[in-house]
Amino acid sequence: MALLFLNELINYLSYKTSSIMYVDVNRGVDKLKVNIDIDISHIPCDLLSILTSDALGERSTDIKGEITKSRLDKKGKILDTNKYEVKEPNFEKMKLEAKNEEGCNLQGYFFVDAVPGSFLLTSAYYGNIVQRLIMEGDLKINAEHKINQISFGETNNRYDIWSNFGKNIAKLSYSLNNVKKNYEKYTSMYQYYLKIVPTKYITFKNVMNDYQYTYNSYAERGIHEMPSMHFRYDLSPITVEYKLYKNTFLNFLINIFAILGGVFTVTGIIDAIIHKSVVILLRKAEMNKIA
Repeated sequence: MALLFLNELINYLSYKTSSIMYVDVNRGVDKLKVNIDIDISHIPCDLLSILTSDALGERSTDIKGEITKSRLDKKGKILDTNKYEVKEPNFEKMKLEAKNEEGCNLQGYFFVDAVPGSFLLTSAYYGNIVQRLIMEGDLKINAEHKINQISFGETNNRYDIWSNFGKNIAKLSYSLNNVKKNYEKYTSMYQYYLKIVPTKYITFKNVMNDYQYTYNSYAERGIHEMPSMHFRYDLSPITVEYKLYKNTFLNFLINIFAILGGVFTVTGIIDAIIHKSVVILLRKAEMNKIA
């Protein structure tokens, strides 16, 4: 009985998570924030640009946000960091950086329209320089990379989400974290397809909005294609809602009384069985004496 009571007490004091899915007609947003932190091992920073496009046909390299480029040596150590910009690179400088097997880290955030679309991390904007470097120096320029982070929406509530709803739920906001693609011969472009699901987290104190996503990927091979990473995304019309709750005190009392009632019922049954057994044994004993 004590164990049953303790189990009910723990169950009453602990928090639980419920989840539902629905079409949220009030969640319309114009812009989607994209957070990135990606290491590209063998493309110098000045040869990298971000190209965004969407289902409405809009294409642009003029991104809105804050992105930094950090030059990486061949061991991944940061050499220097600069603000992202699109400008014509110096060929001799690029040749030296490519010869030294320099790479680049892109980190920060930018905004895209909240419609299906894509963003491309590519060297195609400077294709003539890339082709010349490859032809003249047989240099190692490819799309080998490691994704440290890709997520969507604001990130200031992520710790609260993790602490309240657990790692298994929170990690779906970072599905691509620590994904690494090693270069394979003739692989020029890595394609990622992301299905983004608006997600709402409700605690006893506040409501937090976020985005979960799933993905699949494949490598596209082509000798003459520009090294690139292409991220295509689609926004789900369905919102997933997670909510913290705990059992009410009334429910706790009902369960306690149910335990008490069950214990007394079982005790009564056991008592009746024992009493009946004793009576039968006494009767048998008395009959044997008479005999």
